[in-house]
Amino acid sequence: MVKQMPAGCRMPAEWEPHEATWIAWPHNQDDWPGKFAAIPWVYAEIVRHLHQSEEVRILVNGPGGEQRAREVLDKVALDWSRVTFWEVPTNRSWMRDCGPMFVWTPLGHPGIVIWHFNGWAKYPNHRRDARVRWTLFDRVISPSNPLWINPVSRDGSRLIVLEGGAIDVNGEGLLLTTEECLLGDVQQRNPGFTRQDYEWAFAEYLGVKKVLWLGRPLDVTTLPMPAPVWFDGQRLPASYANFYIANDRVLVPTFNDPNDRRALDLLAGLFPDRKVVGIHAVDLVWGLGTLHCLTQQQPAGRGDEHK
Repeated sequence: MVKQMPAGCRMPAEWEPHEATWIAWPHNQDDWPGKFAAIPWVYAEIVRHLHQSEEVRILVNGPGGEQRAREVLDKVALDWSRVTFWEVPTNRSWMRDCGPMFVWTPLGHPGIVIWHFNGWAKYPNHRRDARVRWTLFDRVISPSNPLWINPVSRDGSRLIVLEGGAIDVNGEGLLLTTEECLLGDVQQRNPGFTRQDYEWAFAEYLGVKKVLWLGRPLDVTTLPMPAPVWFDGQRLPASYANFYIANDRVLVPTFNDPNDRRALDLLAGLFPDRKVVGIHAVDLVWGLGTLHCLTQQQPAGRGDEHK
């Protein structure tokens, strides 16, 4: 382990080339109470589309988990040379938040930043998820380039909690986040942390040069919103913004809504070199996340090739 990220490291953008996409096969029925039976079939559609673009690496909870996944995926005509299974136990399936966060060194060597994961400061049963990044470092990063770092606060007093879904980067030193996610009072990940603490950590461990905090007006392209999706008395976080950018396509959650087509058309205009594919997510969003939340990209090639 290194205690300080070497100068010149950077976290690549999601739209840079991928070696693979990581997902975790769904198994926790408590995440989709009353609707779990539909969820493996949604994942099958995700894998069917993704594996045409890049390798899909699927975490499973042991041989039984792989068998259950294969029984579903066998029915959707996959090219199995582009799908691999990894026995890495998880509590849940939200790889964006607990999965590996990859960086590149100035020499083009890969590395993983192993932020602490505490179950969104909500779920006590998160120990397996908290081990995912450590396990995948041992099994994915080349032993000859063993760059990994476990971020600690500036005073060295504690590990820093960060979920992948809390940030977005452009690969050139700019990071986007929200005040509500990192500085809000609900489910605080790092109690007492300030803007300055986070900005120091992003610079230190991800090579970030500027942090853009949402909370003030910006000049942005806006996506439409679907009509509110309710289930069992709860409004769900249905949003087209939870799309995932793969190598040659963009997967977009859809909600049986008239605005589905508007969102797909708008994203097709923003990503003219990629196929835009809608994935039905009305059942999936009952787990309080959709496509971006359940995926994590592993960048391809040398990090200095795609800057």
